[in-house]
Amino acid sequence: MKAEAYNVNGRIALDEGSEESARRAVIHFENQLKVNESIGHDEGIAHAKASIAVAKSLYEVGNNEEVLKTSHESYELHVSKFGDDDGDTIHTGLIYAINLQRANRGGKQWIF
Repeated sequence: MKAEAYNVNGRIALDEGSEESARRAVIHFENQLKVNESIGHDEGIAHAKASIAVAKSLYEVGNNEEVLKTSHESYELHVSKFGDDDGDTIHTGLIYAINLQRANRGGKQWIF
């Protein structure tokens, strides 16, 4: 529950849309990561790392590779644990696809 609270607070900060709020989001996601690492929660670790990378990409130039790497790892972890048609796997796959599109690697350009 503590990790989820950090995640929610990070998402709220990220949704504010400013560079400063993205920096605050990173702090929440890093705390989420620490909690998940302490309990050995692999999905939570992957999710927190992806969230950190996405938030940092809003204020660090050239962070797209890290976003893509962590998004891909998170998606692969969900596929291996839950299968391709699990709701969380699909959601994680959509996030990965959005990140690919934002990095101009998604093929056809869609607006999200």
